[in-house]
Amino acid sequence: MEKPQPVSASGVYLSEPWSTSVATDRRPETRLSRNIRSKREDKLGISFGSVRKIKLDTSQELSSKQLTMASDHNSCQMLCIFINVVVVLGTSIVVVCSLAHQYSFPEPLPGLLRHDLEEMADRKPSPISPAPWLHTGWAVVMAWQLVLALHALFSVCRKWTGVPVYTSPVLLSVSLLMSASLAYGLSAAWFVFYDRGSTTTSCLVAVLSALLGWTAFGISLHTLEENLFRLRKSERYSEIIYHRFIVHNGLAFYAMWSMFVAAFNVAVAMIHNTKHSVDTDISTVVAMVIMAGFMVGYFLLDVTCLDKCTRYTGTPYIVSIVVLSACIFRQEDWRSDDVNFIFLAALLTFAFLSCMAKSACVLCRVMRPNSHGSMDVTSVSFRRPPPPEDEGRYLLK
Repeated sequence: MEKPQPVSASGVYLSEPWSTSVATDRRPETRLSRNIRSKREDKLGISFGSVRKIKLDTSQELSSKQLTMASDHNSCQMLCIFINVVVVLGTSIVVVCSLAHQYSFPEPLPGLLRHDLEEMADRKPSPISPAPWLHTGWAVVMAWQLVLALHALFSVCRKWTGVPVYTSPVLLSVSLLMSASLAYGLSAAWFVFYDRGSTTTSCLVAVLSALLGWTAFGISLHTLEENLFRLRKSERYSEIIYHRFIVHNGLAFYAMWSMFVAAFNVAVAMIHNTKHSVDTDISTVVAMVIMAGFMVGYFLLDVTCLDKCTRYTGTPYIVSIVVLSACIFRQEDWRSDDVNFIFLAALLTFAFLSCMAKSACVLCRVMRPNSHGSMDVTSVSFRRPPPPEDEGRYLLK
C-alpha cells in the first residue's frame, strides 16, 4: 500500500517530507527579522530567496579582476591628460627661449626664435605697451600651468576606495583638457608669429587663445559645481581645495593674462597694419575698451551670479593690477591731459578697488555664521551642510 503524499495547509502536494515542516511551521516575518535579513543580503551581496551557483576556475577569476581594474580607467581622458602635459612642456620651452633672448642665457632650442618680446615691442611700438620686465610674467603663467598639468597627471596614479581619482568624479573632463591644451598650443604659436612680424596673424591667434582659456575656466567651474555635493557627501574636502586653488586659479590666471596679450596685440595690429592702418589714438582706445569690458564684466559676474563658483578665485585681479602697473610705468610722461595715461590710471584704480571689494565679499560670506551660529571658516566654506537636493542625479556612473 502506497504511503499517502503529504499535503500542505493550502492543499498543495509536497514532494519531500522536509517541505511539510517548512510550509506548516512558517511564521509571519516581523519588521526586525526583515531588517536583519536585508542587512545580511546587503553584506553578502546575494539574495536568500534566489541562490545562484557559480563555478569559475582560478584563471577565469583572475581575468575578471583584471578586466574590472582596466575598466576603472578612462583611456580617452588619460590620453588628454598626457597631451596636456606635453603641450604645457612645449609651450614652456618656447617661453624660456624668448626669455633667453631677453636676458642672455642659453636657449633650450637655439634658432627657434629670432627676437625677444622687448625687441619686437621696440620695432612695432604701441603707446600702451607694458614695461619689459612684465615679459617674465610668462614664466609665472606657464609654471602654474605646469603645476596644473602635474596635478592632473598625479590624479591618474592616486586612488580613492580603489578607483582612480580622476574618474570618480570627473573634474578634469576631456573638454576642459582639450580646451586648455589648444589654448597653450596657440600661445606657443603666437610667440612664433609675433617673432616673425606677422602682426595680424599673431593678433588672431592671441584672441583665440584667450577665448579658449576662458572656455576652459568656465568648464572647470561647471564640473566642480556638478560634483560638489558628491565630494562633500564623501568628505573629500582635499579634492575640492586642490581643484579650487590649482585648477580654478591657474586657468583664470592664464585666461586674464591672455586677454591682456590679445588687447595689446589688437592695438599693434591696428597701428602697424600695412594695408589698412588705423590712427594710433583710436587703436589704443579700442584696446583699452577691450580691457575695461573684460575687467568690469568679470567683476560683476564674480560677485553676483558666479560667486558660489568663483568665490576662491582671485588671480584675475592680481594679474590686472600687475599688468596695468607695468603699462603705467612704461609711460614716458604722466600728464593729466594724456588720454592714454588717464584711461590706464582709471583701469588701474578700478583693478585695485575691485580687488578690495572681492576680498571684502569673500570675508563677509566666509565668516558669516552658519545655522549653528559658528564662525568656523573651515566648516562654513568647505563643510557647510549641503542643501536638500535630489541625490539621484549625483549617483556615480
